[in-house]
Amino acid sequence: PQLIYGFNKIPILEQSFADFYDFNEENSILYTGDNLSSAMETAIKMNNQEYKDKFEALKITATDIYNESLQNIKNTLK
Repeated sequence: PQLIYGFNKIPILEQSFADFYDFNEENSILYTGDNLSSAMETAIKMNNQEYKDKFEALKITATDIYNESLQNIKNTLK
């Protein structure tokens, strides 16, 4: 997950994995079961605005995780 957040690349993930790492429909392309091919088709057909929206949502999630981690470190050092 850190590579996805670090490189800001829209991931295609299985739903159960996504839930655990703060990925969602706004910042990722998700699928369940054997629907990977459908998710890949969604990615291929995504227009520029859809990609930009998911990209921005992914950046916000990454920033939120970074800030939470930073706060946890500060709290630990007190």
